[in-house]
Amino acid sequence: MDNHVHLLINISIVMKKINTMYAMYYDFKYDRVGHVFQNRYKSEPVEDDSYLLNLMRYIHNNPVKAKMVEHVNEYKWSSYKEYIKESIDLVDTELIKSCFQSMRVFF
Repeated sequence: MDNHVHLLINISIVMKKINTMYAMYYDFKYDRVGHVFQNRYKSEPVEDDSYLLNLMRYIHNNPVKAKMVEHVNEYKWSSYKEYIKESIDLVDTELIKSCFQSMRVFF
């Protein structure tokens, strides 16, 4: 996305540290002070499989809904290609894939 990111990770404290370190770097690089991000870091617990799967659909389809690309595989910052094995293994896809017989059903 142009002005925010969507990440699905299993440890939220990491995001706080990443955002803080990036803000410090950005402020230093561009000789500025103040908030880099519009709002504070937000996290929501994923408490069941249904919500997890809907969250993955939302994250992957968000660039299409925002009319940034026409198809999910065109967005270069997406993990979509990891799930359909057109990319190197950077993402642990097994949890999501184990919920479906075919990834076509998911996407």
